[in-house]
Amino acid sequence: MNYLIAMCGQQPQGTGETGQTGGIVGLLPIILIFVVFIIFNPILRRMSEEVINEDVAALIEDMKIVLTDEGGLGLAAPQVGENVRVILVDYSKLDDPLFDTIIPFVNPRIVNESKETETLEEGCLSIPGIYEDVKRPREIVVEAEIPGEDKRRSIQTEGMTARVFCHEIDHLNGILFIDRISRIRRQLLTKSLREIKRKYGNKS
Repeated sequence: MNYLIAMCGQQPQGTGETGQTGGIVGLLPIILIFVVFIIFNPILRRMSEEVINEDVAALIEDMKIVLTDEGGLGLAAPQVGENVRVILVDYSKLDDPLFDTIIPFVNPRIVNESKETETLEEGCLSIPGIYEDVKRPREIVVEAEIPGEDKRRSIQTEGMTARVFCHEIDHLNGILFIDRISRIRRQLLTKSLREIKRKYGNKS
């Protein structure tokens, strides 16, 4: 997990742990500020590994914090520095009655997709400020494990929810949404991507 450490508040100088004025200053409260990895980090281009007998509960909770703070529709583990096959989908922001909150999916896999496609604008937390039209299948079937359930679940979904699944599963395979636009469109993004690199550098 990629994060910054921030100190919250100020510890007054006075009686410290030694019981004397001007003694040892007590510890300040610590806040962990999670950082989303940006396009130029090589971890985003690696194939993620399947989760096998691993406890990913803590990772999922951390990812939920990031997704809530950033306001995205979904998040993949590589975006927070972990190359494992875990994604989140925020159903509370989607017109889909299946769930009504952020749901984690472990080892998700698209097993079927419609020939019918649709083209809509996409963005990505790892490519801030860039939005492009991307063609995706309109309907897909995803198989995945949901923590707390005994069996893998098969989920048939369409529209924006299907798009979110496709986008996040792409992340698990080292693919970014700009890889799915034309070469000409990517060339036109050169200046914007250079600005992202200048702004964020190697911070994430």
